[in-house]
Amino acid sequence: GGAYFVKKFLEAENAGGRPSVLRADFAQYSDERVRLEDYGAVILDGPPTGARWTKAVRNYLFSGGGVFLVAVPGGHESSAREQGAFWEAFGLKSGGIAEGKFYLGQARDAAFFSGKDFSGFDLSRTAAGRLLLTGDTRDFEAPWSFRDEAGGVYPALLYKRAGKGRLLVWTSSFDLAFTDLPAKPVFAPFMAHNLKKLFGL
Repeated sequence: GGAYFVKKFLEAENAGGRPSVLRADFAQYSDERVRLEDYGAVILDGPPTGARWTKAVRNYLFSGGGVFLVAVPGGHESSAREQGAFWEAFGLKSGGIAEGKFYLGQARDAAFFSGKDFSGFDLSRTAAGRLLLTGDTRDFEAPWSFRDEAGGVYPALLYKRAGKGRLLVWTSSFDLAFTDLPAKPVFAPFMAHNLKKLFGL
């Protein structure tokens, strides 16, 4: 597995009305050259294997970093035991991975999206096939949720302040094998807003 390490986020928009390019590097968790403190935000594609990375990311978060955890990785998954220890380190209890058909919906008046209007996007047409079942999420804000075909509701996006840092959890995947969100027009403004939050802007 690996992660995107984001140097900076530029709020200014270019002439096309899109957020300016940000500086980001991708590296494997095993890359010893990565120094978390050199980056303003980290996007993790699935829980890293090993207690060393879990501790490093948690310390980075609580000291003021922005961490975005993508729960369902696109490739190799760590063991259930490793995943459970990882999620507990960030205040979540994993109930395993659920498979099915889940559709996205936005919470009304979500403070997380204050000043951002997604009403022009039909989120109900965005689907996921796998998601992380979470336990008690009362310490988190859940601005987006999934619904299954039976009407069950599951958190899709979770956010909270942790120490001096900011934590975002996407309970599904960004792999097109498991969700079509990255192929939807809403994905670019969604990620731009998430990065703005991670940087405390």
